[in-house]
Amino acid sequence: MKLVREEQGHWDSAQHKWVVDEADRQSGELDHSGRATFTLDFTQLHGEFAEETYRRFKDLNYAAYVTDPSTGKTEQRRFQVRLSHQPIHVYVSGMNLSGDRASFYVSTYYPDGTPAECHVNVSEDRNHDRNYGEENSSGIRDFLHTIKTNRFGVAKVSDLQLLTEADGDSNRNRGYQLVFDVHDKTGATVSYDEVFWNDSDRLIQVATDKSLYQAKDQIVVSVRAPSTLSGHVIVDLSRDGAVLWTGGIGLHNHRGFTVIPYAPEFKGELTLAAYSLETDSEERYEIPSGARAILFPSPSTLTVKVKTDRSTYKPGDDVSAALYVSLPSGSTSASALGVVVVDKAPGV
Repeated sequence: MKLVREEQGHWDSAQHKWVVDEADRQSGELDHSGRATFTLDFTQLHGEFAEETYRRFKDLNYAAYVTDPSTGKTEQRRFQVRLSHQPIHVYVSGMNLSGDRASFYVSTYYPDGTPAECHVNVSEDRNHDRNYGEENSSGIRDFLHTIKTNRFGVAKVSDLQLLTEADGDSNRNRGYQLVFDVHDKTGATVSYDEVFWNDSDRLIQVATDKSLYQAKDQIVVSVRAPSTLSGHVIVDLSRDGAVLWTGGIGLHNHRGFTVIPYAPEFKGELTLAAYSLETDSEERYEIPSGARAILFPSPSTLTVKVKTDRSTYKPGDDVSAALYVSLPSGSTSASALGVVVVDKAPGV
């Protein structure tokens, strides 16, 4: 038996084929029970990976080869080993910062991708005067909130009150550094920080009553506009760039809502975009705006069913099969099909 780590390959011009470079080659003999034991030493690889701080993890590719000496036949199996800087990976997404309130999602996973149920303490670093590209920290934190991620490793935070007072210079892009101290039930801990950039003078927050909709569902849309807006905002509902619905929302205390009635065109992923024309700027990026995606799930692929005359065949037998193709709507249509027969031998 042979075990190797596969690295980046190269083109062998002499053999006219792609050759995978191998490292950390080990060999051994199978015992009477068909087993062999190998030890993988990751000391050097972890040292090299420690310098790659921009990556959360790194996957190593291994291949195991077993050769039968009586026949010379070789079977192979590939697998991966993942190196990780931290025992828990923390991700912050969907970040919205409006004034001194932040909304976002926190997700926690183990390095193998398994969701991690964790307790998360959220605090704010007092060094809020961060500009793009700066990596400063005061080391002084103010505790904000405690959350717990669910069995899917996800938690939602809405309108989290920040403590640091923002300065009055709205023309500068300032960042608020939030620190997430995470621990799970086994005692594994990790600290992660994320900077929320203050773009409140141009951000319109768009929210809906839910994310997934069924046919005939109406859509309840609410918006929260920056303090610089006082009139109304325009809302467009579109799919793939085509506008399906448009309307206006009047603002009261910088907030407003509307109800979009269902239309048969509401299918798949739709985008709600809110924007205001209360600006003197001619640059599109200076227009106050915000967006949110929602989904009306619907079948979008062909359904192919195969029915054979029996389930088991011997070498040389003829196969009689009927193929049925249906459209996403459920109706049938003439179709062009390609058929491939694959021998799925044991261990391949």
